[in-house]
Amino acid sequence: MITPSCFRRSCTTGKARLRPQFFSSLLRLPCFIDFSGNSIIVGDFNLHLSNTLPIGIQPWTQFLLDHCTNCLYPNERPGVLSPHRAAPTYTSSSHQTTIDYIFTASTNISNIIQRNQLWLSSNWTDHDLLSIDLLLNNVEIGPGTWRFNPLLLDEEPFCKLLATTIHGFFTQAALAPQDLTKDWDNFKLVMKETARDFTRRTTITTKVHLRQLQRSRQQLLASQDINLHALHNIEQDISKLEEQQTKQLLLRSATRWHEQGECNNKYFYNVIKERNKAITISTLRDPVTGLMTTSPAHILKIAHQFYSKLFATEPIYDHAIDDLLSTIPSSLQLTELQQNRLTAHPLISPRHESNESTDDINKAINNITEK
Repeated sequence: MITPSCFRRSCTTGKARLRPQFFSSLLRLPCFIDFSGNSIIVGDFNLHLSNTLPIGIQPWTQFLLDHCTNCLYPNERPGVLSPHRAAPTYTSSSHQTTIDYIFTASTNISNIIQRNQLWLSSNWTDHDLLSIDLLLNNVEIGPGTWRFNPLLLDEEPFCKLLATTIHGFFTQAALAPQDLTKDWDNFKLVMKETARDFTRRTTITTKVHLRQLQRSRQQLLASQDINLHALHNIEQDISKLEEQQTKQLLLRSATRWHEQGECNNKYFYNVIKERNKAITISTLRDPVTGLMTTSPAHILKIAHQFYSKLFATEPIYDHAIDDLLSTIPSSLQLTELQQNRLTAHPLISPRHESNESTDDINKAINNITEK
């Protein structure tokens, strides 16, 4: 889960023997005493909240009932923190149970636009991944510089597509020869669009396939008689797709931390997030009031005003220009014909001028444009 900087995140866990004391001590922390709408509680509670809980836990569960909503099951009836039908989030060799949760202030539940529970490879963890997408007013950032993904060269369909594209390009180039520099630029553009289109289609296909596998796994777990062989095959397919995603994130984050059997998608997502955070202006001082602002709209307004003033057209002082021109001797001043030539469109010759060809002018302009 990605937690915005404007949100407070509280992680919880608890040993069985010390569980009542642990959860009681949480309620004495400042973040729970002054609980706000910008707070998210996530963690392994080691509690199945749909069961009847010991008396020592009830102050904690009452706090959740009074202030929070279960992000994965927001539409449950009042007084229910987790339904009995909730999918298991923890799997061991002997049993499955629901002990992982994401709670947020009830006033913030309308900002959640998507919620997911995903199974992860047992080589990584024995817990499912719970995630939510929050709709916030984040600062827009651009996509950055495009770079070719070398992992595509490991994909046989892409290599075939690449060979066909290159052959077609040079066949077309031979029929209509152009400048070598222009051909090279066009070739790079074709390679870029080919890679981007293939990546886009593959990414969509992978996401859909992974979502279908996760859904099939949940359906198997919810059935009366679980087909263990089918469940094993589905989990293997999920592991392969997650490994592919990890390689992509490894490349995007430009980090070398990756050992066999130690794949952490959350780590790579955090690297990317921190990099974006480092290049994003989150606070700015208003030059008029001298106050710091964190509002994206106000930051954009300040930046717009600054650069509008910086690049604004300076005023023209006509009398100063006239004084300067009056000092030029008449013998050095341009004739009316010369003035017309300077102010006329380069592709249109005045009728009273000699019938000069504009080919040289067009050629010069085209050369400048190409450079």
